[in-house]
Amino acid sequence: MGSLNVRGSGRWKTPEFAVYYVIIAWFFLREVPYAFTSLSALCDQNRNCVRFLRNSDWLLGRTIDLSDIQWRQLREALPLLSLAAAVHVAIRAVLGRRRRVWPCLVLSLAFVGYVHGSQCLFVVGVCGIAFAITHFSNGARWGPFVTWAFALGLMVWKEYGASRLSFMLLLGPKVGGPLDRLPRAYDWHSSLNLLVLRLVSFSMDSHWARRAAKLEESSLPATSQVSCSSSAESKTSGSIRCNSEGDAPDIPEELPYKLRERQHRPLCEYSLSGCIAHALYAPLWLAGPTISFNAFSSYLHDRPQDTYSAFWIGVYGLRWLFAFGLLEAALHFVPVFALGRSGAYKKLLLGGDAGAEHAAMFVYIVLIVMYVKFLVI
Repeated sequence: MGSLNVRGSGRWKTPEFAVYYVIIAWFFLREVPYAFTSLSALCDQNRNCVRFLRNSDWLLGRTIDLSDIQWRQLREALPLLSLAAAVHVAIRAVLGRRRRVWPCLVLSLAFVGYVHGSQCLFVVGVCGIAFAITHFSNGARWGPFVTWAFALGLMVWKEYGASRLSFMLLLGPKVGGPLDRLPRAYDWHSSLNLLVLRLVSFSMDSHWARRAAKLEESSLPATSQVSCSSSAESKTSGSIRCNSEGDAPDIPEELPYKLRERQHRPLCEYSLSGCIAHALYAPLWLAGPTISFNAFSSYLHDRPQDTYSAFWIGVYGLRWLFAFGLLEAALHFVPVFALGRSGAYKKLLLGGDAGAEHAAMFVYIVLIVMYVKFLVI
């Protein structure tokens, strides 16, 4: 049988694809703008849909659809997040690679204190309870069960009782009243979902690291076991050991993210300061995403990433700005979120063939807007 001839070049310049280009251009230059106009007019005619629209901050004479809670919260928090990220990166760059846990911890506590006011003490209290469970379980089999029970209990409590927690309830009106009246941007329980995910990550990573350390210690002679100079607790985890300053050694090559997630950290890094620095990490506090504790601690202690150069990080930033601007422009001209939340889109199904076409375009635009939203987030 003869070998197959695989063409090295694609078919992008063939007459067949030229026809496709014409169809795609017609679709995006005629059908999509027409759908934008039709869907915007449909929202303007529906009172329930109009109440979700807000006056634009930068495009005068237009309204913007901010009915999506996730996007609205990120958009409102963006200046504060940008400032926190810039200050965080600048201080980290000045301080260098060593001893970065405490600067990270102080910056994160300051940011969370500004966002939640006195209620940041509730956040720190939850972190303290989670750390206590992890510390006292010390790799025992019952540790993960208690950790998950605590996490599920927090989720249930958030839905049914977290909003009623106040300093006045705990300390009385004389002491608690002034604390409750301190200014804050958000209630503390609004960030509880992401906080729980990070605490579970810390607890489980610590659990498996401690179990691995115990297994290693049981298989080694007593003379070969190593402990921290600053405490009696062992700092070994797999093949990684802490040095005399409590830092992990340099990693000779850049580790893939998956390996950073799975590789145990030295036990001295599963500390209360590490737990709070990870859980309250300022750039990711309000909108996420989350990062596992092992990966976070690896980036904090080991060699920083060198996968992407400064040039490509800049390109990534420009791409993010373009996606952000594209989403903002789309929400100024087609209120898809408001149409969905108000139920006004249901009228499209009553318009015969033309209604079916508009309904199909509505679904298509919703998918595109949702994709760009999650790309930005």
